[in-house]
Amino acid sequence: MEKPGAFLVALCAAAITGILCIIFTLIWVLHYREGLAWDGGSAEFNWHPLLMVVGLVFLQGSAIIIFRLHWTWTCSKLVMKWIHACLHLLAFALAVISTVAVFDFHNSAKIPNMYSLHSWLGIAAVALYCLQIVVAVVLYLLPVSPVSWRAAFMPFHVFFGTLLFVGVISVALMGITEKLIFGLKDPKYSQSPPEALFVNVLGVLLVGFGAIVVYTVTRVPWKRPNVQVLHTLHSNEVEEDKGQVGPALTQLPAAADAEASYKPAVSWSTMSDKNELKAELERKKQRLAQIREEKKRKEEERKKKESEQLKEASQHQDDSDLEKKRREAEALLQSMGIGETPSVPPPPVSPTAKSTGTPSEAGSQDSDGAVGPRRVTPKLGLAKVTHVDFPPRETVSYTKETQTPALTQPKEEEEEEEVAPPLAVEEIQTEQPDQKKEEEAPPHELTEEEKLQILHSEEFVNFFDHSSRIIERALSEHVDLFFDYSGRDLEEKEGEIQAGAKLSLNRQFMDEHWSKHRVVTCLDWSPQYPELLVAAYNNNEEAPHEPDGVALVWNMKYKKATPEYVFHCQSAVMSAAFAKFHPNIMVGGTYSGQIVLWDNRSNKRTPVQRTPLSAAAHTHPVYCVNVVGTQNAHNLISISTDGKMCSWSLDMLSQPQDSMELVFKQPKTVAVTSMSFPLGDVNNFVVGSEDGSVYMSCRHGSKAGISEMFEGHHGPITGINCHTAAGPLDFSHLFVTSSFDWTVKLWSTKNNKPLYSFEDNSDYVYDVMWSPIHPALFACVDGVGHLDLWNLNNDTEVPTASVTVEGNPALNRVRWAPSGREIAVGDSDGCVRVYEVGEQTAIPRSDEWTRFVRTLAEINENRDDAEELAAQRLAA
Repeated sequence: MEKPGAFLVALCAAAITGILCIIFTLIWVLHYREGLAWDGGSAEFNWHPLLMVVGLVFLQGSAIIIFRLHWTWTCSKLVMKWIHACLHLLAFALAVISTVAVFDFHNSAKIPNMYSLHSWLGIAAVALYCLQIVVAVVLYLLPVSPVSWRAAFMPFHVFFGTLLFVGVISVALMGITEKLIFGLKDPKYSQSPPEALFVNVLGVLLVGFGAIVVYTVTRVPWKRPNVQVLHTLHSNEVEEDKGQVGPALTQLPAAADAEASYKPAVSWSTMSDKNELKAELERKKQRLAQIREEKKRKEEERKKKESEQLKEASQHQDDSDLEKKRREAEALLQSMGIGETPSVPPPPVSPTAKSTGTPSEAGSQDSDGAVGPRRVTPKLGLAKVTHVDFPPRETVSYTKETQTPALTQPKEEEEEEEVAPPLAVEEIQTEQPDQKKEEEAPPHELTEEEKLQILHSEEFVNFFDHSSRIIERALSEHVDLFFDYSGRDLEEKEGEIQAGAKLSLNRQFMDEHWSKHRVVTCLDWSPQYPELLVAAYNNNEEAPHEPDGVALVWNMKYKKATPEYVFHCQSAVMSAAFAKFHPNIMVGGTYSGQIVLWDNRSNKRTPVQRTPLSAAAHTHPVYCVNVVGTQNAHNLISISTDGKMCSWSLDMLSQPQDSMELVFKQPKTVAVTSMSFPLGDVNNFVVGSEDGSVYMSCRHGSKAGISEMFEGHHGPITGINCHTAAGPLDFSHLFVTSSFDWTVKLWSTKNNKPLYSFEDNSDYVYDVMWSPIHPALFACVDGVGHLDLWNLNNDTEVPTASVTVEGNPALNRVRWAPSGREIAVGDSDGCVRVYEVGEQTAIPRSDEWTRFVRTLAEINENRDDAEELAAQRLAA
């Protein structure tokens, strides 16, 4: 490769620019937009830009330049093809997910699909990208296509791949601009807000990344060689540099033939590539010839040195140990006067005999003689020694013990008792120095600044909030240690059990700071966590500096006296509800007309979102909020006292998706005080008004608005609730209402006159609600502290169960738990009480639905008889 330094600079620039594109996109969707989620809202749409930048921009660019990495040229090209294909497949999968997110968001928000140029080009790019991947896999990865087809398609593959990459970046820039134009309202895109400047920098980074990738791909010197002969010669050169040139030299004569054999495979290359490859081949051949000559010269020098060493060894003769001893013995005899024994001259030895003598004969000759033997220097070599380690034989033994009573004399025990105290004293004396050492090193005392810094750090605040909540739950738990499971104490408690068979107080929630001197305005149970109950409160007149509106989340699971979460806002909260499909979000309607959202995942107690105070939204108190729909398509419905109904998306509260004025046959709007949707219906609903009338309304269709009026009450309606118990028979046409006229009335949407009027109360009836599991059971509360349960299958004249709250405070709200076994009531003193309903009262029997049909039939007959009797009296 020519100029590898420049290639490395371009590669690093591409990697840094691509990573910056991903980071900028993440910051945009998490900081400036609504975050990431899969709920059909704007947070789901935000997956689209993120996955497109990661997939079709960054991963596709990486897959394009992966063949330019020169340190991968020694790898198998098939392996590199698979890596190239896997990156493209991963990019295509991310593109498909991001496209699904866009269509899901558009369908949920009822936004048309495929209407802009960005969407046309985007779908076309994804489709062509899929076609490119399929054709490339069939041609280059599956062994079914001939070499000529691959060679013919390669220029088109490279051209369309680069064109698609440039097109994807162009479509991304169009989508970013389109999102800013439609998404930025106040301030607008033309006013250059911080988000616009930030996303413009993201667009510049995308252009820079594309330019670097295209430049790297189009540089001819940085291309991967397409002939495998170079790879073979390169590997042989490396082996010869290491001293292993034998296999490479055997392959050298076939190099020219190899070049010729590979020519058909590279016939699609350009002429410049061929010339470069031939020049490279010649250089490799010359290098191999030089290495071969150098190797041959080194081999000759080594052989020459070995022959010289053999000659020197043959000329030099070493004496053996036996000859040395013999000479020492002769020297000793000469010193004692004993002459040397004349040796017999050896017979002449012929050259052949001299050369073929045995070692024993050579060893018997005198070392001083001229015909002594020549010792040949042995050749030393490396031998492989195998170490064998035999582990010792393991001996397994078992010890069996038997416990027997030990017989000891009293004197021995006394001696042990006398000896034990000194041992303890010695242990204490040995431990005292260690304790002194520990006491001598006191912990470092923090300064006031360090203490304040720790107390105000975000990690400490989160830890303290989480830990204090857990410790408070543990401290509040009360376990009866003296509970008798044998049932002996049941006789004493039999009276209490019978008294609490219908209604018994389970919990009482009251906070001295947040709920005292406030009126409970609304209650709602969490659909995801049945133990959580949210209560809304209005302003505290005795504390004008406190927030006017408060929403407290109480926990039934743990017996603690403080709320699980505390939320507030600057206007009295008149209605509150859990977002049915968002377990962490709570919705509130305020006296000022704003709709607010609280999120328990945030460290803030103030709303995370709120609607604007404008003519497009509410400007009067909002007493009714409800989330209706399904998991993927739901809306927040709110109605204010001026009769304006708005439909909101929880992801965008800047303006309502739909609004309507509730008017019935007159220019004066309906002052709505309560609202309820029938079971399983998100289009039709009933509302109660200040004039005592009930209205049937419709959100969509040709009869949108108020369609029917029900008259019967003589005072403002305080509560309304549709039948919600699901069973074998459908009673969704029934609903009950409460009013200032001291009555509760039973209605049917099939008749504009009340079916029955319950007149057992002696004060204002503030709220009423059907049981969620029992078809004939409902509850109501009034202004003198009465909580009444009515089972219409048992009696329609008096309540089935009733309880009076101590102190007779006005009970403003009543709300059944989803299980139907508990019921919560809120009063005018800011106290929330939860009563447990007895099993015989709360749980319906199998025949309750058929009994309720007969009860309704009797109610209708009595009503018809009363109307006939009244008509006869009028006629008389």
